[in-house]
Amino acid sequence: MSKIDTQNINVLNYNENEVFVDSSKEHYKFNASRDGKTPSVIPISLSELQNICSNTDIIVTGWLTFDEDVKEEVFKELRIANWQDILSNEDIADILTNPTMEGLQKIINIENQTYFDRVRIIMFKLMKQGVDITTKVSRIVEQRYDELRNRQRKSSIVLTKKDTNKAYATPDEVKELSDQNAALQNQLDEMKKMMEQMMSMQNTSTPTTTENTVNEDVVADITPPKRKAGRPKKSTT
Repeated sequence: MSKIDTQNINVLNYNENEVFVDSSKEHYKFNASRDGKTPSVIPISLSELQNICSNTDIIVTGWLTFDEDVKEEVFKELRIANWQDILSNEDIADILTNPTMEGLQKIINIENQTYFDRVRIIMFKLMKQGVDITTKVSRIVEQRYDELRNRQRKSSIVLTKKDTNKAYATPDEVKELSDQNAALQNQLDEMKKMMEQMMSMQNTSTPTTTENTVNEDVVADITPPKRKAGRPKKSTT
């Protein structure tokens, strides 16, 4: 028996930034999670989710997810294969802070820049919080990011066991990555503003009613002047 209510499937945002997504009928704004552990939630019907998946990669890239007890069934209904391989925010944080060959390879194997943005955002957040990220790990992340920006789907990065050693970033490297984090945050803020403006325009635009509306200025212009009472003045020759 199905566990899901096809009219109300809870869609979760664990990211500490807002997420916007459009379906054929609605504009959804997911508030940011306050702590990365308690998600913001919006119930969406299965048919709407199917439309979202057919037009965006917001779910297959892990930006939005579902409750554990219905996740498998929902992904099956959405026909998303290998959904178990979608890295959660916790998975990414663990790979970055406890690097292994297998974990780093999962990050390198990401072929979608939208997906990889999650990796960079999480890395910068951890570094800002003072969590140790090794120099080699941060360089691997930035190298893979550059590849994706250059539309290189398959990475040229070859991992070695040295990449998992605990050699931490220097202060200069931390500063450089912090500057990159600030630039990325500015980009996210701009995207947020654009989406909010689009949603505002679409939500407030209503047809203007023109029936039975008369412009007084026009009435004044088209009203003929009144004739003076009495006989017309004789013309002189």
